[in-house]
Amino acid sequence: MPQPHRPRKGSLAFGPRKRATDPVPRFNAWPGDDGQPSLQGFAGYKAGMTHVVLVNDTASSPRAGMEETVPVTIVETPSMHAVAVRAYEDTPYGRRPLTEAWTADVHPDLGRDAVQTVRSALDVPVERGDLAGVRTVGTAAVATNQGVLCHPKSNEPELEAVEELLDVRADIGTVNYGAPLVGSGLVANDAGYVVGTDTTGPELGRIEETLGYIERQ
Repeated sequence: MPQPHRPRKGSLAFGPRKRATDPVPRFNAWPGDDGQPSLQGFAGYKAGMTHVVLVNDTASSPRAGMEETVPVTIVETPSMHAVAVRAYEDTPYGRRPLTEAWTADVHPDLGRDAVQTVRSALDVPVERGDLAGVRTVGTAAVATNQGVLCHPKSNEPELEAVEELLDVRADIGTVNYGAPLVGSGLVANDAGYVVGTDTTGPELGRIEETLGYIERQ
């Protein structure tokens, strides 16, 4: 029997030329870093296509220095609010999660449904608000079941509110030689903590005292 003729399916510009098995993307690579805590990625959604006119700056190209029109993708990146920090360690099998810390004091712009989701998932009391003028409270404080280390500009009413909400002691401190956003350089739980390499001795003492590690020694 002769084979029926039909147009080619799929684009030759992408491979493999088949349908994806799952609509949820997976990340196989991350940008390099200098050893300091940093943002590794964020959510983005393709919103459309357009074109731009640019100057070719590839020295080896025969059109170097000339204007070209190229297609570009428009990616929409909605605002994100941090509610947790995760630390990784390098192993012979690649980078693996080491520990993580969640916050119960969330961004004031989170809706009621999102607050309820955090409350039910973590089984902790949740309040919307800011701390020391920082709206991303996940970077302004680090909490364990023994204490909370807060931004150094947190005032007494804010510390008292945190203590009342979480029912643990709250105090101020810094990390990485004076960095005020303690959540950007410190991950802690009841078992221990991981902190940036630039953290000084007095800062380590404040961390261990506030989060209750000294009392358990």
